[in-house]
Amino acid sequence: MQQVEEELGKLENSQDNYNQNYRNIQENLPQIDFRKAMHIIDIINNQFQRDVGAAFFLLEESYSMAGELLIYKIREELKSKTRSLKHIKVEISSNNSFDEFGLLASIGGYLSVSLTDDTNLIDCVNLIIKTISQSLQSGSVIFIELKKWDCLPYQDKILSWFIEEFWCSLIHECQVVATQKQLLRIKFIAIIDSESKLAPECKQLPCYCTQDDFTHTKILTLPLNIWELEDITTWLEYYSGLPAPEINLKAKQIHQKTMNGIPRMVCNLLEAEFQQ
Repeated sequence: MQQVEEELGKLENSQDNYNQNYRNIQENLPQIDFRKAMHIIDIINNQFQRDVGAAFFLLEESYSMAGELLIYKIREELKSKTRSLKHIKVEISSNNSFDEFGLLASIGGYLSVSLTDDTNLIDCVNLIIKTISQSLQSGSVIFIELKKWDCLPYQDKILSWFIEEFWCSLIHECQVVATQKQLLRIKFIAIIDSESKLAPECKQLPCYCTQDDFTHTKILTLPLNIWELEDITTWLEYYSGLPAPEINLKAKQIHQKTMNGIPRMVCNLLEAEFQQ
């Protein structure tokens, strides 16, 4: 009996170590390389006014490029600068009928706002905007994450509507409220997370800006890049615990096996390597 208990104890410890290794890998993967995107975000953040700042970002091909790790970094950075982060996460599914009302209903769910099918769309927009604006205090950060946008059947129509009728109206109303209540350091960050490229029709819309002509009323695309050998090597130096010769060898192997650093493939390989 004692031997059985000892064996069970070893199995439990082994499972605990496995789970801890997995958590460590997940927590540290975002550190590999999103320097360009984070640099752009820092520049935009420094342009924000003292009362209300807002930015709308786009990630394309985020599945293969591990865009969720960048979103994690952004969220953690926002969290570190406020005591009041509201993260509104809408995950679009091809199994659901997602339209303008569906988006609003999902956002409303995070705000404890119930929308009924017979409610006018404009009234739904106004109700959600009022709920958000009335909840603001100095230092509030609202982070809206729209996942799997490429699952929408009419991407261009809904994108145009969301920007013009919801996003711009939201920021305008919150600027008014911030002025009335003398609130400071309020931030709004929205991200469209598209696992593949947006539909070609979306690209024809006049709702995009660049870093040089940035405006909160338009969308700025953030770059997602392949990971260089140097990036993988540096990550291994910090997080693998391996000696230098093994780090150099493993970094080269990982870079080669992942078609020269495709992020999703790198993540999968690192998880497999360090869970053993």
